[in-house]
Amino acid sequence: MKLLLILLTVLAIVWLLRAARRVPPPPDRNDVSPEPTGRAVQTLARCAHCGMHLTSADSEQRDGQAYCCAAHRRAGPRAPFGRR
Repeated sequence: MKLLLILLTVLAIVWLLRAARRVPPPPDRNDVSPEPTGRAVQTLARCAHCGMHLTSADSEQRDGQAYCCAAHRRAGPRAPFGRR
């Protein structure tokens, strides 16, 4: 009986020490609000001449259409593929 009491006491001490040393799990990523990156969202435009995608801020505009460079802006829009 004395041995059983000592064994239970040792097990209880080991269990309490392990519980005290246990590191809490990191917070769930879904619970954390995303931090702002400081960058604004930019919209993409497609060149009316060659079809290349670029940001609207980098495009050259004429007649409501976006172009990737001055040469394509001067050349104007190209006909859709299949109608050449």
